[in-house]
Amino acid sequence: MTVNALRFGLLILLLQACFLDALNGQELQRPSASNFVDPTTSFWAGTYLNARITDKFFWAGEFHFRTTENATTPYFGQMAQVYNRHGIKYLHSKNFSATFGGVLRIDFTPEPGNTELRPIILEPRIWHEYLFAMPFSGMMVYHRLRIEHRWSKNHRPDAEYIYRDRWRY
Repeated sequence: MTVNALRFGLLILLLQACFLDALNGQELQRPSASNFVDPTTSFWAGTYLNARITDKFFWAGEFHFRTTENATTPYFGQMAQVYNRHGIKYLHSKNFSATFGGVLRIDFTPEPGNTELRPIILEPRIWHEYLFAMPFSGMMVYHRLRIEHRWSKNHRPDAEYIYRDRWRY
């Protein structure tokens, strides 16, 4: 990894830390206890695309189609989500890339036919991802850090959006 790639990565992480610190002042109402839901079976299908724009920039696109079981049909019983993730990827070098973009997840009600719930809700997200490749003993080891800023709510008509951060390694 070059010194410039390391500096760029550290700059991005520093900006992320500043962004998260500014959001800590928000007062969120959280439940006093966890609510657990019985596990279900689901089916997910997805497509992934990286399309070159220039030598260093790519358009990254993902589309996911998700169904879940219902009382009569496992896996494919009803629609659960449609998930669109798009972003612009910057390829700094063969050992480092950074991607930034938006997500629009469409959530379908878990109880079709229940008129007290909204049938569809939208969950917008902002995401960024950092991919580090390290040569190691004749192979490459990849480290991926994905951070998402999410605005979600449930299907009740009076529900309000809740802001949350999520990260994955």
